[in-house]
Amino acid sequence: MDQLPLVSIVTPSFNQAAFLRATIESVLGQSYPRIEYLVMDGGSTDGSVEIIREYSGRLAYWQSAPDEGQATAINAGWRRANGEILAYLNSDDVLTPDAVQLSVQALLNCPEAGLSYGTCVWVNEQGREIGRIEAAPFTLKTLVLQNRLAQPSVFVRRAALDWVGLLDPTMHFLMDYDLWLRIAMHFPVIRIPHILARFRLHDDSKTAQQYRFFLDDNLRLLDKAFRDPAMPRELVGMRPRAENYAFVLTGLHCYSLGRADDGREIFRRLFERCPNASEFADDIVSLFANHLVHLAPLKQAAFSPVQSEEWLDAILNDLPVNAQELTRLRSQVLAQAHVTWGFAAHAGGDKRKARQFMLRAVEYQPSRARNRGVLSVLVQSFRPA
Repeated sequence: MDQLPLVSIVTPSFNQAAFLRATIESVLGQSYPRIEYLVMDGGSTDGSVEIIREYSGRLAYWQSAPDEGQATAINAGWRRANGEILAYLNSDDVLTPDAVQLSVQALLNCPEAGLSYGTCVWVNEQGREIGRIEAAPFTLKTLVLQNRLAQPSVFVRRAALDWVGLLDPTMHFLMDYDLWLRIAMHFPVIRIPHILARFRLHDDSKTAQQYRFFLDDNLRLLDKAFRDPAMPRELVGMRPRAENYAFVLTGLHCYSLGRADDGREIFRRLFERCPNASEFADDIVSLFANHLVHLAPLKQAAFSPVQSEEWLDAILNDLPVNAQELTRLRSQVLAQAHVTWGFAAHAGGDKRKARQFMLRAVEYQPSRARNRGVLSVLVQSFRPA
């Protein structure tokens, strides 16, 4: 067993007693045998310390003292840790039982890789699934546009951290995205096509309360990334597109979280910077449609296509005057969302639903009838079983 790499996991914690026990249990209950677990509490006053003490005999280290923020606490834990592979798990998230085993195996299979990542499920306070971030195939270009590496599912090789440095403590919200970019510009990234973690979204979480501020971190980390000499030359020209992505994604998430005022303000700022939406209409359609299918809204567990259309209309009707140009993209957004639902129904063997979705997509955008994939699903849906 000693030949297996040691994995060090750090949990930064502050006043999350309601969820902390589940987080700790998910780490201590891993199927992988060599885990070093550290809990860095920021001086909680809600009973968290008492919970941590219950597990002190199974922890490699723990402390409870005021700190300078999440990134600082994680970095302190990582510096103290001895593992060859490192991760951090926030005190309201959980790992699935084989998450560490799967991550270690992936990194052992690719010794040159800097990090691995998997699928992460979004859950509400009661643990019910309300969305997910699929472990899509990785490219640096995709990561530059959008952080699709779900933080609780990521495991990092210490050698990569030694090369690029630890988390940037001046990043208040996207310190993970900033680190993934820095590592990915120097090392291969490995995808694990399994659910590795559950990310809990609740009213007291930093994500839910302050999502509008994610935009400032996103723009700043993009500035760092595009000034980095390691950024591939062929990607340097993507900066305007990546910044537009940041605005649209943050605005949509604010609406998904029920923070319409924040979403409206972000779209106002976007169209002050880029008044002509047609310059990036394809990206807007794709991002809106993806939200309709996967994340709208994050507070609800079940969201039908009809409700998705209502959610889209509520946003379009709420946009500031300078962003009203987006309303003309409505039919394209709905067409793309229905195509996605159609392919999913087809893959699941439901011919009737697949046909309904594809016909609806063509109704919204007639040009979809010329798409080979759409046509193929339609033809197969009419064939007898």
